[in-house]
Amino acid sequence: MIKVAMIDDEILAITLLENLIKDVESVNVVGKFTSFEEGLNQLKDLKPDVIFLDIEMPGANGIKVAEYIHDIDEEIDIVFVTAYDQYALDAFGVQAVDYLLKPVDKERLQKTIFKVMKRRGRKPAINTRSERQLEAQFLGNFVLYNANNEPVKWRTKKVKELCAYLLHHQESVHKDQIVEDFWPTHSLEKAKSLLHTSMYQLRKELKNQGFEEAIHYIDERYKLHLDITSDHLRLLSALEQPQKDINRIIELYKDDYLAEDQYLWSSGTSHSIRKKVLTVLENAYKESASQQGLEKLIELEPLEEAYRQALIQAFIQEGQITEALHHFKEYEKFLWEEMSEKPSKKTRELLKKYL
Repeated sequence: MIKVAMIDDEILAITLLENLIKDVESVNVVGKFTSFEEGLNQLKDLKPDVIFLDIEMPGANGIKVAEYIHDIDEEIDIVFVTAYDQYALDAFGVQAVDYLLKPVDKERLQKTIFKVMKRRGRKPAINTRSERQLEAQFLGNFVLYNANNEPVKWRTKKVKELCAYLLHHQESVHKDQIVEDFWPTHSLEKAKSLLHTSMYQLRKELKNQGFEEAIHYIDERYKLHLDITSDHLRLLSALEQPQKDINRIIELYKDDYLAEDQYLWSSGTSHSIRKKVLTVLENAYKESASQQGLEKLIELEPLEEAYRQALIQAFIQEGQITEALHHFKEYEKFLWEEMSEKPSKKTRELLKKYL
């Protein structure tokens, strides 16, 4: 068994990496830390075989921290995980086993772990747990796909919602909070009964999918432990990269977070993700005049006239007058049907000599 620790100031990055690491047999995550100091203080007790270490973090540079780690225990292997590639030579200067760029590729990570195993005289496992991994869809509506890529069928809507809820929170949730979020108008006794019934049905369905002990209940708190990937985590990872892949973000963001399900407890996250996407697309247009980004902005905010004006201007600048006129006519019709209004004078002026 290879013992792994992770140090990264981004909780999302740790979660994504942990989900990928869990797919590899004979690997156990023994520690997750969001600061160098916290991680270093735990090294002697945890005794990890390998540490996945972010380089760019507040307070210290990861290259320097790697030296501190080797001072504590020179047998610990270091794998740097970073969004920047300019540190490669420095990383290997402190005898790093490997250097991974974010977003971490699953196959690339597996090769790194196998390299660590071989260095330590361990035989890499041929089979991984990926055959039992689940895939969750959160953008649009919640769907849980099993190992055969088939949607899990739920006994009731509440059981489905409960699964989405526990995956959404990631951390443990107190039973009273679940009762308040799910059955606020019921008596406490009735609500607790419904919680126990729904939780039983969720355990049963997950067991049918091959996950015997997926739900943990400790100190009156529930937590879901599953080998799972999801579309919204991939989207968040893409949004946090220094070099934004706009096409990838547009491809991933097919709809708002749990938009079709309209769960009250998910509205804050839905708004937050949508705001991040809009900001990234707006910045992309300002920096590189991304037409695809503008079209996505219009899809998300069809009544925002500034986006319409920018797209019309982009068409005109590229000599695509027919496309500019077509888009103006579409907007004019849409605005009248939705608001009984006409485009502003500023918008009409853009095409005055062509209309």
